[in-house]
Amino acid sequence: MVAITGSSSDSLSGVESVQVSVDAGSPTPATGTTSWSFTTMSLADGSHTLTVNVMDRAGNIGSTSVAVTVDTTPPQLTLSSDVTAEATGPSGVLVIYTVTAAGSMFASEQL
Repeated sequence: MVAITGSSSDSLSGVESVQVSVDAGSPTPATGTTSWSFTTMSLADGSHTLTVNVMDRAGNIGSTSVAVTVDTTPPQLTLSSDVTAEATGPSGVLVIYTVTAAGSMFASEQL
């Protein structure tokens, strides 16, 4: 799911409605008009386009689009095998290590 929020205004006739479409699909009403929000249904991984249409009370329509990328695939993580640590007191043991996960760096992890 992708959540978006926005604001719209029309100083002459006022904002009538805000609708959002995903990947050129059917428009769905957003919640609110001058301050609005919208949450998509579950989207497949990959690129998607969200288009927001705002209509004023005179029937004029303003539109804008935003591209989003959905990535629900967790990073792959490989740790050194056979890490052994012995607690020297009642509070356990702290093991600090650095790993690379799909290009991201983690500074440390407490086990």
